[in-house]
Amino acid sequence: KWCISKFSGGIFTDVSFLPSFNSTVIELYMDRIPGLSEWFLALNDDFFFGAPVEPSDFFTEDGCVRVHLTDEPCPSGEPLETDPAWVAGLKNANVLLNQRFGKEQRFIGTHNVRPMRRSICEACRQDFAEAYQEATAHRFRSHSDIMLPLFLHVHYALSAGEGELATMDEYFANGIGPDLGRNEQHFAEIRRRRPVLFCLNDQGMYKEPEASVQLQTFLEECFPHTSPFERVCFVDCLRRKICHPFSRMVNCPENTSRKESIPLRGLRSGSGESASS
Repeated sequence: KWCISKFSGGIFTDVSFLPSFNSTVIELYMDRIPGLSEWFLALNDDFFFGAPVEPSDFFTEDGCVRVHLTDEPCPSGEPLETDPAWVAGLKNANVLLNQRFGKEQRFIGTHNVRPMRRSICEACRQDFAEAYQEATAHRFRSHSDIMLPLFLHVHYALSAGEGELATMDEYFANGIGPDLGRNEQHFAEIRRRRPVLFCLNDQGMYKEPEASVQLQTFLEECFPHTSPFERVCFVDCLRRKICHPFSRMVNCPENTSRKESIPLRGLRSGSGESASS
């Protein structure tokens, strides 16, 4: 989960609401990360690349975002007290889009890697300033949340002529948890399909210790080489229990910087050939 403090270099437009522990709100401002490109990808920590990708997989030649939608329509109407916060966030975003572009049925974006543009994020922030202000005031998840990457950015881009509907081979493993048999079904399907993108959605895996071993075995099979962007502390120290996963890993003696490029073999490299990371 994300937390952003008052020392985060002007990412929030109003620091009086910091620190914030609301990941949905933090996503409303992630385009303000210093040095971020106009065109960028947003990923949760359970998203994975199963094969090499190119910028053209996510953006058109003229800079439009390639939008990937599910066949699940967004719930309509205002949020209800019984709605989970993420459903309320979808409804709030849909209401804003109705006000800006007119009412229509809209479908939820896929839960996977999301191509985004800073200019579209800024346009949303300007057009919906009052709603953003109300959402930002809540340091934890609330019914004022607005789902930006999953919905608002997606449909703002489409409605403004800055997005293009596209498809990609994706797989959403919903419910990686204590049921080892169900987990293995997901892993077998990923091995069979070898999707370009896949998501392993954790739902109570901590309840079954063997599930963590099962997941680690699968991921090491998919990604046998450490990426140069990974901290050794995560890969080695956590496995050997040298330090706690939530400790300040910058102080870990094992957390050395890897400057060399380490080959990363994806799921499509069935012959054992390596693809550059």
